[in-house]
Formats: sequence, C-alpha cells, structure tokens
Amino acid sequence: MFFTGGNQLKLVSTLAGTPLEALLRERHRCGLHLGGTSAGASALSSVMIARGRGGSAARLSSVRLSAGLGFLPGVIVDQHFRERDRFGRLFAAVVCNPSLLGFGLDEDTALVIDPSDRVSVLGDGTLTIVDGTYLEATDVDEMPDEEPVAFAGMRVHVLRQGWFYDLKKRSVEKRTRPIVELASSRSAGSGASGKSSSRSNCSPDVGVAYADGDETG
Repeated sequence: MFFTGGNQLKLVSTLAGTPLEALLRERHRCGLHLGGTSAGASALSSVMIARGRGGSAARLSSVRLSAGLGFLPGVIVDQHFRERDRFGRLFAAVVCNPSLLGFGLDEDTALVIDPSDRVSVLGDGTLTIVDGTYLEATDVDEMPDEEPVAFAGMRVHVLRQGWFYDLKKRSVEKRTRPIVELASSRSAGSGASGKSSSRSNCSPDVGVAYADGDETG
C-alpha cells in the first residue's frame, strides 16, 4: 500500500477512524507493506508535520503539528528536506517532542526499516536524523512563536546510501558495501515514508520512507 503526496492533513482526516484504516492496520499486522511519498510519507508518523515553512532557524511558527496515522511510531517524518530548507521546522518539532526522532528526507531519497528496526538509506540524497534524547536545555517555552528557539545537546546525523541507523539503540552504523537490492516484497523511492511487512505470521516487518520532488508536502 503506497500513499501518494499532496496534502497530509487531507489524507489523515479522510482516512483516520474509518473502516479502511482499521483494515489497513489489520493487514499491516499480517504482512502488508506500507509506504508513502511526500505528504504520504509525513502522514505515516504518529506526530505529523501538518504544515509549515522553510528556514534554518527553529521557530514555533515554522511548524504546525497534528496526529498522523501512526504507522511509524516514535518518528516525525519531513520531506523535500534539503531542497526546501526544512531544517528549522524539523528542529522545532523535535524540541517540542524530544522523545521522538526527526527524519528529514531529501528528494530522490528513501529509507527502509527492516524487521530488526534498522533503517537503511537509499537514493542520491541524504537522510537527516534529529535526536532529542540528549537535549540539555532549551528556551522553547519562553520565546514568542516568531523568534528563533535556542537549544543545546541535540544530536544530528546525516546519512547517505550505505549507512544504517538502529532505531532501538539510536545509533549509526556504516555499511561495508552498498545496498544493491531489496527483497521483492519491499519498495523504496524518493520522498516517501512508510512501514510494511512481508511476513505471513501477522508480525509487522519492513518500513519504507520516500521523498520526491514534485509534491507540495
């Protein structure tokens, strides 16, 4: 199942709470592979970037958060990341939710989550990971929405194809050889995000995130 781009708020408001969403969750537990591109990638998060604007500074006014579909728990997905200068809004989202990971996908780039919760990066661009676990201090509760927020201790990784990230350990691993293929049950693309499974024992398996250059996201 692949979610297209467009408007993540429209996607979530249309699907959430419906029999179709319930069916997707049931099928996902039994092996359905889920993925998405652009807005479809962002919608797979539990906490979703609903809308916002670009910029390098973390401002509360730069991002609006809402509930997503929740197929990627613990992760906030943003897309067209480097191309549309979305660093600031992802930083702001994680500063407000430091227990979550921020995933910023460049265009023509994808991430795949395997059964062991290891993230692989595919494509021509990079995956930026913002980890608020080690956040030491911030003035986010004091600053007006339009002012830049200060923070210290945020951990940031920039990964490209051939690198892995362990979601459980929140650690980076360098692959010794590039990824050349995936199992036929998996999909990867540019500007999307998702989670899927190919197992027959009703256990979620693989996740895919993809970032594309043609959607509004």
